[in-house]
Amino acid sequence: MRTFYDRSMKKDIRRLFVWTIITSLLTVSLIIFYYWRISVNDMIVEMQAELSQSIHREIENFIAVPMQMNERNRYALEKGIIDLKSPEEMARFFAGVMHGADETIYSFSFGTADGRYYGVRRNKENVLEFMRSDPSTKGESVYYALDEEDIPVYPVFSAGVFDVRQRDWFISAKTMQQP
Repeated sequence: MRTFYDRSMKKDIRRLFVWTIITSLLTVSLIIFYYWRISVNDMIVEMQAELSQSIHREIENFIAVPMQMNERNRYALEKGIIDLKSPEEMARFFAGVMHGADETIYSFSFGTADGRYYGVRRNKENVLEFMRSDPSTKGESVYYALDEEDIPVYPVFSAGVFDVRQRDWFISAKTMQQP
Protein backbone atom coordinates (compact mmCIF):
# COMPACT_ATOMS: atom_id res chain seq x y z
CA MET A 1 0.00 0.00 0.00
CA ARG A 2 1.24 3.42 -0.90
CA THR A 3 1.32 6.23 1.58
CA PHE A 4 1.18 9.94 1.20
CA TYR A 5 4.94 10.06 1.14
CA ASP A 6 5.23 7.58 -1.68
CA ARG A 7 4.22 10.02 -4.39
CA SER A 8 6.73 10.96 -6.95
CA MET A 9 8.54 14.20 -6.43
CA LYS A 10 8.50 14.76 -10.16
CA LYS A 11 4.70 14.78 -10.24
CA ASP A 12 4.56 17.20 -7.31
CA ILE A 13 6.94 19.62 -8.98
CA ARG A 14 4.94 19.35 -12.19
CA ARG A 15 1.67 20.06 -10.35
CA LEU A 16 3.21 22.96 -8.49
CA PHE A 17 4.58 24.39 -11.74
CA VAL A 18 1.22 24.05 -13.54
CA TRP A 19 -0.63 25.54 -10.56
CA THR A 20 1.84 28.48 -10.42
CA ILE A 21 1.53 29.12 -14.16
CA ILE A 22 -2.29 29.04 -14.05
CA THR A 23 -2.40 31.29 -11.00
CA SER A 24 0.06 33.72 -12.57
CA LEU A 25 -1.88 33.80 -15.84
CA LEU A 26 -5.16 34.42 -14.03
CA THR A 27 -3.62 37.16 -11.90
CA VAL A 28 -2.02 38.89 -14.89
CA SER A 29 -5.25 38.53 -16.88
CA LEU A 30 -7.29 40.06 -14.09
CA ILE A 31 -4.87 42.97 -13.76
CA ILE A 32 -4.87 43.55 -17.52
CA PHE A 33 -8.67 43.35 -17.69
CA TYR A 34 -9.05 45.74 -14.74
CA TYR A 35 -6.79 48.41 -16.26
CA TRP A 36 -8.27 47.83 -19.72
CA ARG A 37 -11.76 48.60 -18.32
CA ILE A 38 -10.47 51.74 -16.63
CA SER A 39 -8.84 52.80 -19.90
CA VAL A 40 -11.99 52.10 -21.92
CA ASN A 41 -14.16 54.01 -19.42
CA ASP A 42 -11.78 56.98 -19.53
CA MET A 43 -11.82 56.89 -23.32
CA ILE A 44 -15.64 56.77 -23.39
CA VAL A 45 -15.90 59.72 -21.00
CA GLU A 46 -13.43 61.69 -23.12
CA MET A 47 -15.29 60.85 -26.34
CA GLN A 48 -18.61 61.88 -24.74
CA ALA A 49 -17.13 65.22 -23.68
CA GLU A 50 -15.71 65.86 -27.17
CA LEU A 51 -18.99 64.88 -28.83
CA SER A 52 -20.94 67.09 -26.44
CA GLN A 53 -18.69 70.05 -27.20
CA SER A 54 -18.97 69.41 -30.94
CA ILE A 55 -22.77 69.25 -30.77
CA HIS A 56 -22.84 72.42 -28.66
CA ARG A 57 -20.69 74.26 -31.25
CA GLU A 58 -22.92 73.04 -34.09
CA ILE A 59 -26.04 74.27 -32.29
CA GLU A 60 -24.44 77.65 -31.60
CA ASN A 61 -23.40 77.97 -35.26
CA PHE A 62 -26.87 76.92 -36.43
CA ILE A 63 -28.54 79.52 -34.20
CA ALA A 64 -26.03 82.20 -35.18
CA VAL A 65 -26.95 82.05 -38.89
CA PRO A 66 -30.44 83.60 -38.62
CA MET A 67 -29.19 86.10 -36.05
CA GLN A 68 -26.46 87.21 -38.46
CA MET A 69 -28.99 87.41 -41.31
CA ASN A 70 -31.21 89.64 -39.17
CA GLU A 71 -28.32 91.86 -38.19
CA ARG A 72 -27.01 92.22 -41.76
CA ASN A 73 -30.41 93.18 -43.18
CA ARG A 74 -31.84 95.11 -40.26
CA TYR A 75 -30.42 98.41 -41.43
CA ALA A 76 -32.17 98.31 -44.83
CA LEU A 77 -35.53 97.77 -43.17
CA GLU A 78 -35.07 100.21 -40.28
CA LYS A 79 -33.83 103.05 -42.49
CA GLY A 80 -36.57 102.61 -45.07
CA ILE A 81 -34.18 101.68 -47.85
CA ILE A 82 -36.70 99.02 -48.84
CA ASP A 83 -40.08 100.46 -49.81
CA LEU A 84 -42.63 98.45 -47.81
CA LYS A 85 -45.37 99.68 -50.14
CA SER A 86 -43.82 98.00 -53.17
CA PRO A 87 -44.34 94.22 -53.22
CA GLU A 88 -41.93 93.87 -56.14
CA GLU A 89 -39.12 95.68 -54.33
CA MET A 90 -39.73 93.70 -51.13
CA ALA A 91 -39.84 90.40 -53.02
CA ARG A 92 -36.53 91.16 -54.74
CA PHE A 93 -34.93 92.22 -51.44
CA PHE A 94 -36.09 89.15 -49.49
CA ALA A 95 -35.34 86.78 -52.40
CA GLY A 96 -31.86 88.29 -52.71
CA VAL A 97 -31.24 87.58 -49.03
CA MET A 98 -32.46 84.00 -49.45
CA HIS A 99 -30.37 83.43 -52.59
CA GLY A 100 -27.30 84.28 -50.52
CA ALA A 101 -28.40 82.24 -47.50
CA ASP A 102 -27.58 78.66 -46.67
CA GLU A 103 -30.16 76.22 -48.03
CA THR A 104 -31.02 75.11 -44.49
CA ILE A 105 -32.70 78.49 -43.96
CA TYR A 106 -36.41 78.06 -44.59
CA SER A 107 -37.50 81.70 -44.73
CA PHE A 108 -36.59 85.32 -44.18
CA SER A 109 -39.45 87.60 -43.25
CA PHE A 110 -40.49 90.84 -41.62
CA GLY A 111 -43.55 91.71 -39.53
CA THR A 112 -44.80 95.18 -38.67
CA ALA A 113 -46.58 96.47 -35.57
CA ASP A 114 -49.77 97.00 -37.61
CA GLY A 115 -49.87 93.28 -38.56
CA ARG A 116 -48.33 93.33 -42.03
CA TYR A 117 -46.04 90.43 -42.87
CA TYR A 118 -43.68 90.05 -45.82
CA GLY A 119 -40.91 87.64 -46.70
CA VAL A 120 -39.64 84.83 -48.85
CA ARG A 121 -39.65 81.11 -48.05
CA ARG A 122 -38.41 77.91 -49.64
CA ASN A 123 -41.22 75.54 -50.59
CA LYS A 124 -40.99 71.72 -50.58
CA GLU A 125 -39.23 71.80 -53.96
CA ASN A 126 -36.70 74.33 -52.61
CA VAL A 127 -38.16 77.06 -54.87
CA LEU A 128 -38.50 80.56 -53.41
CA GLU A 129 -41.96 82.04 -52.87
CA PHE A 130 -42.90 85.55 -51.74
CA MET A 131 -45.04 85.64 -48.58
CA ARG A 132 -47.48 88.45 -47.97
CA SER A 133 -50.13 89.21 -45.36
CA ASP A 134 -51.55 92.73 -45.41
CA PRO A 135 -54.81 94.55 -46.21
CA SER A 136 -54.49 93.62 -49.90
CA THR A 137 -54.72 89.91 -48.92
CA LYS A 138 -57.42 90.61 -46.26
CA GLY A 139 -55.03 89.45 -43.53
CA GLU A 140 -54.46 86.06 -45.13
CA SER A 141 -50.96 84.71 -45.62
CA VAL A 142 -50.63 84.33 -49.39
CA TYR A 143 -47.62 82.81 -51.12
CA TYR A 144 -46.66 83.95 -54.64
CA ALA A 145 -44.50 82.32 -57.29
CA LEU A 146 -41.49 84.41 -58.28
CA ASP A 147 -40.27 84.88 -61.84
CA GLU A 148 -36.58 84.82 -62.83
CA GLU A 149 -36.23 88.46 -61.69
CA ASP A 150 -37.75 87.60 -58.28
CA ILE A 151 -40.97 89.50 -58.94
CA PRO A 152 -44.19 87.93 -57.59
CA VAL A 153 -46.30 86.73 -60.52
CA TYR A 154 -49.27 84.74 -59.21
CA PRO A 155 -50.53 83.26 -55.92
CA VAL A 156 -49.69 79.59 -55.39
CA PHE A 157 -50.99 79.00 -51.88
CA SER A 158 -53.06 80.66 -49.15
CA ALA A 159 -52.43 79.64 -45.54
CA GLY A 160 -55.46 81.46 -44.17
CA VAL A 161 -55.62 84.34 -41.72
CA PHE A 162 -52.22 85.19 -40.29
CA ASP A 163 -51.54 87.81 -37.63
CA VAL A 164 -47.82 88.23 -37.15
CA ARG A 165 -48.45 90.03 -33.85
CA GLN A 166 -49.59 86.72 -32.30
CA ARG A 167 -46.36 84.86 -33.10
CA ASP A 168 -43.92 84.16 -30.25
CA TRP A 169 -40.94 85.48 -32.21
CA PHE A 170 -42.75 88.77 -32.93
CA ILE A 171 -43.82 89.17 -29.28
CA SER A 172 -40.23 88.47 -28.12
CA ALA A 173 -38.79 90.97 -30.61
CA LYS A 174 -41.29 93.62 -29.53
CA THR A 175 -40.63 92.97 -25.85
CA MET A 176 -36.85 93.13 -26.32
CA GLN A 177 -37.11 96.09 -28.73
CA GLN A 178 -34.87 94.40 -31.29
CA PRO A 179 -35.15 91.91 -34.16
